[in-house]
Amino acid sequence: MKHIGVLSLLCLALAGCTTVTEGQYKTVRTVLETSEGRNLLTEHCIEEQKNIPMYAKRDLAVIARTTVEKYPAVACKRFTAAIASGRLTQKELANAGNPAADQSNLVRILQGR
Repeated sequence: MKHIGVLSLLCLALAGCTTVTEGQYKTVRTVLETSEGRNLLTEHCIEEQKNIPMYAKRDLAVIARTTVEKYPAVACKRFTAAIASGRLTQKELANAGNPAADQSNLVRILQGR
């Protein structure tokens, strides 16, 4: 669990960039209004998970309560749904790389709660 900061890697991979502006967030939410858009973003997120180090995937899988093999799909679906619903805010995505930021909502989303 000492690698809890790797949550930011997931969020950055999901967002597709290191700085998420309000305009980008709104655009992504608009794309997520369709099943095709949700599938596209989820597939992109899963593909980006290949760049995350194995130690981070193991830690994130534990947090997500799944296996390392299932982790990318489980996490990406959860985060995509959270963005689509507005449960994951633009501010939280923008602060995902900040180790001093409150990451509790990201943890809850990753856990499926």
